[in-house]
Parts: sequence; C-alpha cells; structure tokens
Amino acid sequence: MAFIKPRIPLPTQVFLLDHLRVMLRAGISLSRCLESLAEHAEQRRIGETLGTLRAAVERGSSFAEQLAASPGLFPSVVIELIRAGEATGSLESALTEAAAHLRKTHELRSRVRGALMYPAIVLSAMVVLGVGVVVFILPKLLDLFRGVTVPLPLPTRVLLALSDAITRHGIVVGAVAVAVIAALIAAARSDPGRSVSHRLLLRLGRLGRIAREVNIARITRTLSGLLRTDIPIVRSLELTAATLTNVHYRAALVAAAAAVARGGTLADALRRHRTLFPPTVIQMVAVGEEAAALDRLLADVADFYESDVDLSLQNLTTIIEPLLMLAIGAAVGFLAVAVLQPMYTVAQAI
Repeated sequence: MAFIKPRIPLPTQVFLLDHLRVMLRAGISLSRCLESLAEHAEQRRIGETLGTLRAAVERGSSFAEQLAASPGLFPSVVIELIRAGEATGSLESALTEAAAHLRKTHELRSRVRGALMYPAIVLSAMVVLGVGVVVFILPKLLDLFRGVTVPLPLPTRVLLALSDAITRHGIVVGAVAVAVIAALIAAARSDPGRSVSHRLLLRLGRLGRIAREVNIARITRTLSGLLRTDIPIVRSLELTAATLTNVHYRAALVAAAAAVARGGTLADALRRHRTLFPPTVIQMVAVGEEAAALDRLLADVADFYESDVDLSLQNLTTIIEPLLMLAIGAAVGFLAVAVLQPMYTVAQAI
C-alpha cells in the first residue's frame, strides 16, 4: 500500500477530520468524502494515501482498520475514536471528538513553544555573538597584553587561555565540543537518560510545575475524549499513555491501566503516584467514578489546567526577561573587566 510514513502536521490532521465530518453530515458517502479530500490535498503523498484509503473502503474494509495500517496519517488515539464511532454508528460524532482532541493538543503545544521561543532566541544569539567575539575580536585586543610584564587580572588570563586554545587548536576544540554535545544528546535519548532528565524537569521549580500541568492537561483531555466515545477505561488509559512523552507519567498510566484491569479504581491507582498527580486531580477522579461521570469531570480538570498553563507561561516569560538581562549584563561586565582593567593597569605602570 502507498501509505505515508511520516506523521503529517497537526493542523493538517485537524483540517482533514473537520472536512470529513462536514461532508458526512451533508450526506456524502465516506468513499466520496475521501475521494474529494484526495483530489484537493496539497501534498501529493497525502493525496495518494487518501486515495488508497478510499479504494479500501469501497472494497468493504473498515475505515479505522485501514487507518491503523497507515500510522503516519493519524495518531492511535484518533484511530481508536474512529473505530468506536464505526462500531456504534456515530462516525460523525467520533470525528468531531477526534478533531477537538487534536485541536486542543495543537493549542497546548503551540502555547508552550511560543513561551519558550523568546528565551531560546535570546540565548542562541548570546552564544553566537559570544563565539564571534572570542574568535574574531578578542584575539586582536588581547595581543596587546601578551608582552606586558605587569600581572594581569584573572578574567584577562582566562580569556587569553581561551583565545590561545581556539586559535591554535580550533579544530580540536570544535571536535571536542561537537562530541560532548552528541554524547549528551545520546545519553538524554537513552532510557536511563530519559528517565533522569524527565524527573529532573519535573523538579525544576516553576518549570517543573508547568511540566506537570501540561502533562495533566494532556492526560485528562485525552482520557475524557476516549471515555466519551465509550472506549473501555483500560484501553483508554493505554492509549493516553502512548501519547505522552514524559516517561514517568507514561509509566504511571500504564500501571493504572493494569490496576484497573485487576478490578481497582483509577483514583486508587493514581494515589500511588502522588508526586505526579496532585490531590485535587485524584479527588476529582474519585468523584467522577462514584457519580459515573468521569469523562465530564476529566474535561473540567483539563479546562482548569489548560487555563493554569496559560497563566504560568505568561508569568514565566515575565520572570525570564530580567534573568536574561542579568545574564547579558554579567557577560558584558566580564568582558569589560577582562579588557579595560589591564589597560588601566598598564597605563598606571607607564
């Protein structure tokens, strides 16, 4: 089959689901909907995949089963929602739920990325400018102090050593830097490294709080949507766990699914992970299970934490700005001391 492998962007997934839902509501058959979407697809690969799906559906295959055979098109959560919609004869409602889930996921991800974009750009600019100053500007200024007999201050000696290392062994220094960065990335991507880095992130003060809020918002939003379409809670927990990137939250949900499968309650399972789930979330889950309204209460929790993430990200940006200014000021002050102080010392000696 000519199925695409890479996952298509979230906005494109939402576009496809929304248009499919609208056409189904208008009474158009599923095969004709897929044919229309294939003809108007902006990317040729997506059009080919939709065309293959249409041909399979016309032969009587299940739409969800064919989607499961093309994992690059939609995530497993969406496929399970569509599978449940086909089984209950409510495909249109399932598509609405799937589109809403992806839209919320995209909004949450965009907020986090947008909040971190400014400090990332500033820090990148600082690194680039710092390397440029050390490589191209400082060597010419520091040459003035190499033959000086008066003792030089520590910042100047540090810059002289750094300049010598870069100018004489630039290739070696660059290779070592690249090797260290590659080793850190490889370590962070390994299972032990991922476990350590994810746990460290959850303990980084305000950043850790935001990370916990983001994970809880994603868990409750996804779980609520799956339960609303009558997918069994054990399967819903497994699918929700598969959508998470934090290994500790993922392991907690996998353990919760196993506990619920053995006859326990979700609230009791979450109580075993109090460092990941605050008491309010556990209490809301317990009330939802007692009142047989778990999907509705989880949606309320998701709304609350998504709003809290917005507020936390705004406050984080406000805090980061003065810290960045202090870092820039410290760097400029260090350079000023390293360059100007020896000039003043040499002038006094003369």
